Amino acid sequence: MKTDLHIKKLRWIMLLVMIFDLTITLVGQPAAYWMTPMAANEGDPLVRYFMRQGLVPLLLISVVYAAVIVTLVSILPARIGLVLILCFTLWHYFGACTWLHFRFDMAYGAFVYGLLLSGLLVTFGLDNRPTLPPPT
Repeated sequence: MKTDLHIKKLRWIMLLVMIFDLTITLVGQPAAYWMTPMAANEGDPLVRYFMRQGLVPLLLISVVYAAVIVTLVSILPARIGLVLILCFTLWHYFGACTWLHFRFDMAYGAFVYGLLLSGLLVTFGLDNRPTLPPPT
């Protein structure tokens, strides 16, 4: 089955958003977490469970999770794949925004991140208008 060109582009953006969410989650952990994983600070109970198991299990499950999602959006029909890409992109965007606001006190962090993400989405996937040839 051939993957839609827009899906191919957008899944990379989704993956970047997922990685940023995980990265900012780890950076936002209290110092105690690095000595005692039970000190994990995370709102999502499933992620919190894996964080409490330690960094290696968290990273392993994160790689498996990302691989499953990328595979799903690649093999499902394009419309369903696009819905899933937007769902997971927005979900992880929200997760990262909570860290930007509540842990790093960036009042406009969500807005700036939203501008960046919107620009990426339009530039690399959502704008499917044909480009005009250069004037002659």
